[in-house]
Amino acid sequence: MRFCYLIGLCCAFPVLANETETLKRLAQCRQTQSSLERLDCYDSAWQDSTPHAIPAGQRSASWLRATEQEKGRETHSTQFIIKESSVEDIPQVVLTTPALGIAPPRPILMLSCIDNITRLQLILHRPLTGRELPVSIETDKSRFQSRWFSRDNGYILEASRGLQGIREIQQLFGATQMTIKLQSGEPRWTFNIQNIEQDIKSFRQACHW
Repeated sequence: MRFCYLIGLCCAFPVLANETETLKRLAQCRQTQSSLERLDCYDSAWQDSTPHAIPAGQRSASWLRATEQEKGRETHSTQFIIKESSVEDIPQVVLTTPALGIAPPRPILMLSCIDNITRLQLILHRPLTGRELPVSIETDKSRFQSRWFSRDNGYILEASRGLQGIREIQQLFGATQMTIKLQSGEPRWTFNIQNIEQDIKSFRQACHW
């Protein structure tokens, strides 16, 4: 009987620890000023508390948006697919391009202006672990370090939003390829970003920068 009791305690502690961490993150979300970013913070906190794999149809709107857009790609094309739309007269612009040298389903680089928020995201089909990951960004023009954030249970790796994210996008201007690497060096993802400065003109107008 005592043995069973100890086993029960051992099993319970990880659950309680996980719940405590989730509650801490939810409390931090309340400090976020922007209502949209606050909602995204809540979503991320709940998703990270359930680390099991999520069926594709149940993943986030960002993940589904990128994968649906890439379904319209011509087989050998690697240029950005650009989709422009509007919701309640608010313009939305989404650009996607697949990773080079990787068999399908390929990771996707997505730049989006949704609800006037600039996002630079890496869409994955195999989830990463960790919540905040140091990354190295390399192009044929520059190299810089950054910290990106895990979203959607590890299926999205996202740059900072706001001015920091905009600065990272601007550092890609004039380059033809971009490689994202984790601190360990693996995995790494390379994308064709030729003409990015021209391709994101409507994107920049939509997000007012």
